[in-house]
Amino acid sequence: MVIAQPIVNVDRALDIGAEQMIQFERSWPDAFYTTLSKEVVTFSTKKKRLTVGEHAVIDQEAIYARVIGLLVSQRDLNFQEVLATELTAYPPSMFHADGQMHIAARKSTLKKNIQVVASQRLTMSPTAIVVDVSAVIRTLEWPAHGTVATFISGIKIWLSLQLSGADVYLCFNRYHDYSTKSSTRSARATNSRVHHLTLTTPLPARDTVLKNYTNKAWLNALICEQVLSDNDFLHNSTQNHKLVVTEDKSEPTQVSKGKKLPVWISLQRMKRLTSFLT
Repeated sequence: MVIAQPIVNVDRALDIGAEQMIQFERSWPDAFYTTLSKEVVTFSTKKKRLTVGEHAVIDQEAIYARVIGLLVSQRDLNFQEVLATELTAYPPSMFHADGQMHIAARKSTLKKNIQVVASQRLTMSPTAIVVDVSAVIRTLEWPAHGTVATFISGIKIWLSLQLSGADVYLCFNRYHDYSTKSSTRSARATNSRVHHLTLTTPLPARDTVLKNYTNKAWLNALICEQVLSDNDFLHNSTQNHKLVVTEDKSEPTQVSKGKKLPVWISLQRMKRLTSFLT
């Protein structure tokens, strides 16, 4: 069973045809050879589909809409059985077929809906903190004056504070053209000027950086380079807890007591130590 769209009027086909015949006869003889428009809308006419090779593939948004229609109609529908079958390759309630979100603000709405309020007194101290660098850039104070180096210094101070209590996993965005996020970034992009950012560049406005992914990629690269190249900062901040940096490379970098190693080497050493102890 399927739910037809409101525009479907096949149940009135006879009445519509009779009315069109009357209108057609009245137009004689001038409009005798005029093409008659199709007024009867069937379900198959309005069915959203696209052709892939020799097969007609139904639009995934249409499938989602029909399932929702069945649910709100209070019919006897086992929703567990519906979800047991893969209906779409992506959640059409949130994303378009090209990977772009319907409304960018929905991500923040989702975060608010799933957040849990807990008393700080009852919350255990974390042993590890996963940091989204893009989120940090958005939330840290953006200096009204100063250079890019000024802002990166503030990030180092914040990062050192986090490392004083737990291991930190610092995750940078990876800007690949084949990513499904590329379309979203392009949609967000404004006509803001592209800046070739360096450490001595006067810090542009926050929106100028965040709404142009080229500027944001430059800033991410500078932050990552400055964090991993500042040996004094790494030595002082990683004495008690390790820092793992996931950058635009295949392997993350782990820093412990100021020493930098690719994560896979650290794992190999851990395996050797475990086999020795056992």
